[in-house]
Amino acid sequence: MHHHRARALKWSLWTKIGITCVLWSGPLLLLPRSVYDYLGFPALEPLVYFDLLGMSFAALVLAYTFGLRILLRGVYPDQTVWVGILSNGGRGSFWRYMVWLGLGQSGDLMPKRSCGSR
Repeated sequence: MHHHRARALKWSLWTKIGITCVLWSGPLLLLPRSVYDYLGFPALEPLVYFDLLGMSFAALVLAYTFGLRILLRGVYPDQTVWVGILSNGGRGSFWRYMVWLGLGQSGDLMPKRSCGSR
């Protein structure tokens, strides 16, 4: 693997690990519900959904960490790259789908309909 590609991938993995821990997994697993209420997040009941999402993000951190360890040994971490592509690509596709449906137009990303009307 070329040195500049390896350096860019190493920077990307470190960034993904840090951002996912600090902005996603950590807060979802550690912050009390009152913080979400204060910030204006919509109610998500039961609260176990926050924990499940936080653990999913923690699994991504683990995959990125394994990939970084592999990369530091001089091997291209192809499976970790595919995990990142699926994670980011899936999120981006879902986001575009929500915009196409007209959701998230005024900053509100939650649909104004019941779960049964999906």
